Amino acid sequence: MKSLPLFSVAGLILGSVATAAAQVPGFTLDAVTFDENGKGTYQQNNNPSASLSFAIGPSGVLTYSLPFAVTPGDVLINDSPAGVASDIGDILRFTANNTVEFYSASGPNDPADALADKAPFPTRNSFSANAFTINEVGSEGSNGVFYIPAAGQPGYNSKVTVTTYGVISDAPIPEAASSVSLGLLLMLGGLVVVARRRKAA
Repeated sequence: MKSLPLFSVAGLILGSVATAAAQVPGFTLDAVTFDENGKGTYQQNNNPSASLSFAIGPSGVLTYSLPFAVTPGDVLINDSPAGVASDIGDILRFTANNTVEFYSASGPNDPADALADKAPFPTRNSFSANAFTINEVGSEGSNGVFYIPAAGQPGYNSKVTVTTYGVISDAPIPEAASSVSLGLLLMLGGLVVVARRRKAA
């Protein structure tokens, strides 16, 4: 059976998430999506989405500016379907300056053809003490991660109920990505529970 692209699946449940959010008093959902080439969006609840600004830092790292404060730390993205710990292919580095730096590893089978590939990939001894590992999901050419940080984890925003991050690592975000952002919440539910239990074990 042919699998649907990552964001197409999220789009199927967009309506359900929007309805659920509207029915919970005081519920606030910040949804952020971005890719390896400077395309990113921010959306809160059902409000119109806005583009994220980005810059290339002094070391060549792709850096997105976030419209809220976050807990600093590294999200380590595991490229291996089997979850092999040595296969960290991407890093999201949240900073105290309300930014997220996107590092992507390149190699013989993965040329440095995106903005996130340009900066030197951080070495393991430079990873943040506040680091969280999550496995990449999706089919080749449309894969990435969905991440919902808990209190104290990298990227956590204490001002809202839930913050979600959707990251495409192998392809730019489609034009329709901004209308799909809210769909990340339900899609991620099981993955996030598993990830948090793994970290706590």
